[in-house]
Amino acid sequence: AGLRGPRRHDSITGTLEGINRYVRKTEQLKTFIDYHLEWQERPSEYKHYANLRLQPTADKYYTIGVVDDPRGKFSSDTSTTVVTPPGTATTVTTDTFSDKLKWSALIARRFSGVTLKGGVMESTGGLGLEYELLKNRLTLGLDAFDFSRENDLPPHLKLYGNYDIVKNLFVTGGVDDLIASERNLRTLFVGFGIKFADEDIKT
Repeated sequence: AGLRGPRRHDSITGTLEGINRYVRKTEQLKTFIDYHLEWQERPSEYKHYANLRLQPTADKYYTIGVVDDPRGKFSSDTSTTVVTPPGTATTVTTDTFSDKLKWSALIARRFSGVTLKGGVMESTGGLGLEYELLKNRLTLGLDAFDFSRENDLPPHLKLYGNYDIVKNLFVTGGVDDLIASERNLRTLFVGFGIKFADEDIKT
C-alpha cells in the first residue's frame, strides 16, 4: 500500500508531462493558407492555386493544395486518314488536354535560405528548389515534375519568382513548361495572390 502513492504520483506526473509536450508542439505548429492566380500567355487563360501549409518547425513544412489548370494534362491522339489519290495516307495528330483539376501534396525542408521540397506536384511526382532574398520578401524557385510525359516531351519545368508587396499580398511571374518548346507549351505568366497566417486567420 505504501508503494501505491509514489507510483500513482509518478503516473500522474508522466501524464502531465506528456500533455505539456503535446501542447507545446501544438503551439509551435503554424498554419498558412494562400490563393493565387496566374495569367498565362498561352492559352491566354488563368491558372488558379489554393494551398494549405502546416509548419511544425521553422525548417520543415507540409503543403496540400489544388490547382485549376486551363490546359489540364497534355496528351496526343494520332489517327491515320486515307486521302485521294488512292493508296496515299496521312497521319493526323490531335493534341488534347484533360483532368484540369489537379492536386499537390509536398514535404519541404529549409536549409538556411534554401528550401528543398518533393512529393506530388499537379498530380504527378515532382521536386522543387526555392531561394529567398531581400529578407524573405523575394522567393525564386524552380519546380520539376511530370517526368513521364507522352510523345517524348521533356519534364515540366516551372521557373518563378514571388515578391511580397505587403504582408498578405504578393505578385508572381515566370516561365511555365520552360523547356517544352514543341507544341507551343512554353508560356510566360504573371499573377498575384493573397496569403494568411495563424494570426490573420484568428483576426
